[in-house]
Amino acid sequence: MTLELRGETSISKSDVTSVNFKALPDVPVKTLEIKLPAGANSEFAANLPHERQDFCGQKLTAPTELRAQNGAVLKQETRVRIRGCSTKLAISARKVKGRTLTLTIYVPAAGKLKATGTGLGAATTRTIGAENVMMTLHPQRVGTFKTKVKLIFTPTKGSKQAAAAAASIGE
Repeated sequence: MTLELRGETSISKSDVTSVNFKALPDVPVKTLEIKLPAGANSEFAANLPHERQDFCGQKLTAPTELRAQNGAVLKQETRVRIRGCSTKLAISARKVKGRTLTLTIYVPAAGKLKATGTGLGAATTRTIGAENVMMTLHPQRVGTFKTKVKLIFTPTKGSKQAAAAAASIGE
């Protein structure tokens, strides 16, 4: 069963945003989804309107406190999901410092990400949702060399994705 409720939003002087639902039915709530409009006057708009703020890939959370009719209180950090972000795996930055290669990778969903490259040790990480992930790869051989880093992303749901980037190590 889905219920559509309307709540009142207020922002205190200490920048605490709260939503109050005055008339909740006496039924168990399994999930709660709050949709806020986008744009310059959105409650989650970037602080500086002249700067474009891209929330895709950022690990955003909202402190959450829920109070039940029986007085029970639940406090947690709730992950904020941003809609409209890319669904494709992408390398957003790469940096070589000394003999260490650091990649910043946009991962579009929860799943497992693996990075490999000839002459490099492999790295693996798990993601819990769309986020930017930093992976560090170290050479397994001496000297200066060029390699191609291959990324394989296996989402919890959906098809595998791949991406690649060239890198020069030791220069």
